[in-house]
Amino acid sequence: MTVPRSGSEVFCNALRDGGLRCAYEINHPAYRKLLAQEFSADLESMDLQATLKYLSNLAPDDNGMAYKVFYSDSHSVPIEALVADITPIYLERFDFVSQVVSFVAMWTSGHALDDVRHTFRSRSRGLDEDLVKASIAFLRHERRMWARKLARQNVLRIQTETLFDDPVSVFQRVASTLATYGIVFDWKLASSSIRKTRPYDQDAELKAQVRADYAHLLNPLNVAAI
Repeated sequence: MTVPRSGSEVFCNALRDGGLRCAYEINHPAYRKLLAQEFSADLESMDLQATLKYLSNLAPDDNGMAYKVFYSDSHSVPIEALVADITPIYLERFDFVSQVVSFVAMWTSGHALDDVRHTFRSRSRGLDEDLVKASIAFLRHERRMWARKLARQNVLRIQTETLFDDPVSVFQRVASTLATYGIVFDWKLASSSIRKTRPYDQDAELKAQVRADYAHLLNPLNVAAI
């Protein structure tokens, strides 16, 4: 469970390297098509709950499966259904300003991911103040709604910055949690995956422009309650 621009793609790659099968964004049209091909199933016609059920039924043969869910995806599935049969992990980026800048750059350039291996082109639009304001509002809403929805749930919480600064401790926690469900997870390989990840700061010049041109909107976010 996460919010866009939190490093979830890199996290999913590390989970895969650690021994889990990964479904990435199961509501993303491009990923749905890839999943349908990988599992030889008509996943494109299934809703989120049906897809989760189908993929969960495959997990015992694959030592567990990881899939990514945004808050906007979770509306069609009760939280009880999300956490009943899985180990919920919430990945959150502490640096909200950088998250907003990355989100704005994504919509401006049309580059959907910062991972060069899996970049799907999305619809691009012009950079303006309305886009920045809308991005701030959307991401703030997503973060707040997850916080409310998960407040009473037993969730493994991971901060994006900690994931990159200390992947060993993060994946040791993941391995320990998964072990209670009988799932074998190699935290060493997962940690190594993060350490080998090369910085791929897509649209760096555009992000610098966003920071400079809209500092009056971004700077207050450093002290504002998210």
